[in-house]
Amino acid sequence: MIDGKTKKMQEKVAKLLRQAEDVAGTPEEAVFQAKAFELISKYGLEMAQVNATKEGLDLSELPDAIQWDVLIEGKYVAQQALLLHGIARALHCKTVYSTVAGTSAQRVYVFGVPRHIERVQFLWGILRPQMLRLVDKVRPEVVHQQRVYDWRTGEYRPKSTAGQTKAYRRAWIAGFAQTISDRVREQESKALEGAGGGALVLYKDDEARARTALQQAFPRVRHTKARTRYDGAGYAHGQRDGRNAAMQHSLAS
Repeated sequence: MIDGKTKKMQEKVAKLLRQAEDVAGTPEEAVFQAKAFELISKYGLEMAQVNATKEGLDLSELPDAIQWDVLIEGKYVAQQALLLHGIARALHCKTVYSTVAGTSAQRVYVFGVPRHIERVQFLWGILRPQMLRLVDKVRPEVVHQQRVYDWRTGEYRPKSTAGQTKAYRRAWIAGFAQTISDRVREQESKALEGAGGGALVLYKDDEARARTALQQAFPRVRHTKARTRYDGAGYAHGQRDGRNAAMQHSLAS
């Protein structure tokens, strides 16, 4: 059940992100987005300080990390997972990926203390559909037209450019996701810098709790390096749009 303070904060952030979307592609868009993330980060610190005050700064009595898992399917599965991973890491959580046998779907497990998981869920619920809406409008800035020989007609015909568009969009989503993650992390760092050492201790403990929960759930987890190669122009395009993203319903940290 969301309390009144959280609901009010979410409404403020949602309004800012809608305003950002209304002026997409302009400098004002980035301003609205930055303010939304700033509110999210300040909210997170307030909740951390409330918990710490209740427990007299006894870290052993603060909430343990919980697990939230998300099934990602449909288009651009790996790139959607990249967005969720980036948001989660920026908000002091840890993630594990697993593939779903016989499908292209992935399940992402997110571990973190409740107040951070709440923020991740809120941002993911807004940014994922926004990202998928935007990518459908993306087109390569340059399309390399090729011709192939058609044995049925004995003539050369233009080769479909659908593959180029798909690769470009996949790269766009990866660039967009990376930039959004960076922007969330930037606002979170600014909020922590202004909050003093106590908040830093609390957040480091939050990350330690998330790490412990992950290791308990997946004791044999191993790190793998991403092998996907992206179209450079598409990735850069996604980064530009990520910097101007309309964060619609953000969750004030």
